[in-house]
Amino acid sequence: MTNNEVKQKQIRGKVYFYNTESLFASAIAKELGYSTVLKYTGDVDLENDILEESPDYLVVNVSFCNFRLMLHSLEKIKSLLPSIKIIVTGEPFLTYNTNVTYENPFIDYVITGEVEYTLRDILDGEADNDILGICYTDENMQSAKNEKRPFIENLDNLPTPSKHPIKNNTITIEVSRGCPYHCFFCLASVNNGIAHRVRSPQSIVNEIKYCIKKYNIKNFCFKSDIFNFDNKWVMELCRNITDNELKIHWSCDILPKNIDENIIKLMYSSGLRHCRIGVESGSKEILEKLDKDISIENIKQTITLLKKYKIKTTCYYLFGLPWETEETAEETTKLAIELDSDNAVFNIAVPFAGTKFFVYTMLNKLFSPQSETVEGEKRPLARSHSLSQEKILELKNEAEKRFYNRPKRKFKSLIKKLFNYPALITQAPHRNLLPFFVRRK
Repeated sequence: MTNNEVKQKQIRGKVYFYNTESLFASAIAKELGYSTVLKYTGDVDLENDILEESPDYLVVNVSFCNFRLMLHSLEKIKSLLPSIKIIVTGEPFLTYNTNVTYENPFIDYVITGEVEYTLRDILDGEADNDILGICYTDENMQSAKNEKRPFIENLDNLPTPSKHPIKNNTITIEVSRGCPYHCFFCLASVNNGIAHRVRSPQSIVNEIKYCIKKYNIKNFCFKSDIFNFDNKWVMELCRNITDNELKIHWSCDILPKNIDENIIKLMYSSGLRHCRIGVESGSKEILEKLDKDISIENIKQTITLLKKYKIKTTCYYLFGLPWETEETAEETTKLAIELDSDNAVFNIAVPFAGTKFFVYTMLNKLFSPQSETVEGEKRPLARSHSLSQEKILELKNEAEKRFYNRPKRKFKSLIKKLFNYPALITQAPHRNLLPFFVRRK
């Protein structure tokens, strides 16, 4: 491509991505000749930044948590900048009805599946009725919803992202999509399909090399719906990292099953230093009803192996599933304390539209949307068969306190600080006095 051709492509316009999970989408926009801006929640005041950047397209990933607030903000942006094309994606739109653009006329397009190729067609000027996977308002001012776009079979066909946000000195690389499990509460299979689609290890290694060269970054988070579904692929990826002598540290989410010491050892040797694990519940009965196909024994064995190789662990727990009782909540709390992971995240179960959890709460009249708060926290959206929303929140908070306020936990934190004592001294406000004490020796 000549320099003139590059310049011609670069004047097509500007695309502003806000909270977009797919960096591939930004790379596709650049390939089409658009300049791109990537921003995230907390980085900017979206409305003011849009006015300053004045992009031609705004692509926003909307979550359930900020749904109403974001729609209000987008409506204001459209009123201030009428020429902008607003494109929304995200989990709330997976099951949204056809009237979404009619009800929200400030939205030009809703992408109802994977973003990349649908966005390519929009930016490339394809006729709206020919673009798979969108909701839009047609020429007769009627809402329309096109046929769903098939999932991308070969992720290696997507272009390598040209920009990577760096958070906590870490870069996230998407390595696979899709999950064959239909967990009761989870949107992964709805969002990305049940077919487990992976990038080739060489493609991932090439992106790691690019990031090391461009950003001098050595810490990576491997994003996937289920990282260790195919152990053969996991081992090939680890060997590729090792064979290329990439001295990196990386983290991932794993399912606590189909894990043995050989795989953990290989993952560690290639740089694995942190694993996130969805434990969900300490109740055997609840785990069986989640369709996740894991057991308490699977969880304990996995945590034991990770600790053996000094791989940090973060465990995730859910409170407020339909069968939750005070007894099952106590089982979960006790399991969290027994596992003694480096970090634990205690969440309230949310019945997202599109999940079996959502259907169950509706059929059993457990769903109760509200805007009330309890001691500064939002009440859960659903109660269980046995517990009120307030009680579920209370049990979750109690579990969190019992996990983090243990004497053993506090002692470990103290030891960590003591071992980091030199750093504490040099970073303290009085660090300029250190040379004085050194001289007096």
